[in-house]
Amino acid sequence: MVTGVTGFVGSHVAKALLERGYRVRGTVRDLEKAAWLVNNVFKDYPDTGRFELCYVRVIAAVDAYDEAIQGVSVVAHVASILTMDPDSTKVIPATVAGATSILNASMKEPSVKSFAYTSSLGAATMLAPAAEKALWKFAGEQRPHFTISSVGPSVIIGEALNKAHNEGDGDWIRTLYDGNTAFWDSMPAIYAVDIKDVAVIHAAALLDPEVTNARLHAWGHKCNANDLLVVMRQHFPEREFIDDLAYQTVLNISADFSEPLALLNKWADQDGWRPLEDSVVENVNSIINLA
Repeated sequence: MVTGVTGFVGSHVAKALLERGYRVRGTVRDLEKAAWLVNNVFKDYPDTGRFELCYVRVIAAVDAYDEAIQGVSVVAHVASILTMDPDSTKVIPATVAGATSILNASMKEPSVKSFAYTSSLGAATMLAPAAEKALWKFAGEQRPHFTISSVGPSVIIGEALNKAHNEGDGDWIRTLYDGNTAFWDSMPAIYAVDIKDVAVIHAAALLDPEVTNARLHAWGHKCNANDLLVVMRQHFPEREFIDDLAYQTVLNISADFSEPLALLNKWADQDGWRPLEDSVVENVNSIINLA
């Protein structure tokens, strides 16, 4: 089961699982808005019973996932509370409640063997770290019958499966493509990871028996806005892009990437992260082709 399957990450996690021969049940909060999955991207799977949608109206409700999780063997909890509310005292409890709800549902379903939670690098939001703390607290206190892992991506770029994934401030490449620098003023350097790498690492966290209670840092490449602009100018010379931004730098933080990189090698036959250049080009092509 993949929660938030209509999102950028959720749809790619579902795709990675389907491509590896698994059946996928995706949870959504609006079946009508999720129609593009069954009618387009995954149109070859519903008729064979390999892909289905399940309606979950309020992900923070105590029993939100009790029905959806029945018969499920692995759970990727990607769904999160999407809001612009600046009051963290309202948003964080709901996010934690959503994670707790699906963990409790998993405890009641004996078929569940593994659970993967989508966290984050933590630079953009405090929501995912708060929920991840609840995740590990749950693991320590409840001693579930399934393995638990978290996947912590940095800034995610790459191919979008739906036009909506290229819209809004969430698409870092789109902001540069449109010449909008406001988003970058407070972000002079980032790590950027390809969405396909993030999806494979989620799939591996769920399916690989050697992955147990792991924190998988999917950060990718150190870069900044100017690095991304160089690639965009080179591959899309017909478009006039903005000049390089001032005050761009390089992050000096790091983490242990040995396990996620080993999983990419094992599950995608891939040495290292996908090239930053490929990710940027695929992201821009999505902007153009899904316009």
